[in-house]
Amino acid sequence: MGDTGQDKRIERFGSDEDIANAEAAKRQDAKDARVRLLRSKAAVSRSEADAIEAMHLDPDTLEDLLENASPLEARRLEKSEHAISQRVAKARAAAEAAEYEYEQAVLEQYDDSKG
Repeated sequence: MGDTGQDKRIERFGSDEDIANAEAAKRQDAKDARVRLLRSKAAVSRSEADAIEAMHLDPDTLEDLLENASPLEARRLEKSEHAISQRVAKARAAAEAAEYEYEQAVLEQYDDSKG
C-alpha cells in the first residue's frame, strides 16, 4: 500500500492536532511577548516621570534662592519650577496609562488561560 496525499501531508506538517498545538503555542508566545513589552513600557514611563520630578530644586534650596533673588530671577525660578511640575503631571499620566495597558494585558492573558 502506498502513501496517500493525507499521509504525506501529515508526515511533512504533522497532524491537524500538531498544527493546532503549534499555532496555539505561537499565539501564546505572542501574548507573553506583548505582556513583557507592556511591562517594560510601564517601567520606562515611571522612570521618566521620576527623572523629570528629580529636576525640581530641593525645597530648602529653592527657598534660599527665592529669598536672595531679584523679582525677575524669582519669576524665572517660579516659572521653571511650574514648567517642571507640568511635565511631571504629563509624564505621570503617561505612566498611569502604560500601567493600565499592562494590567489589562495581564488580565486578558489570565482570562484566556481560564477559558
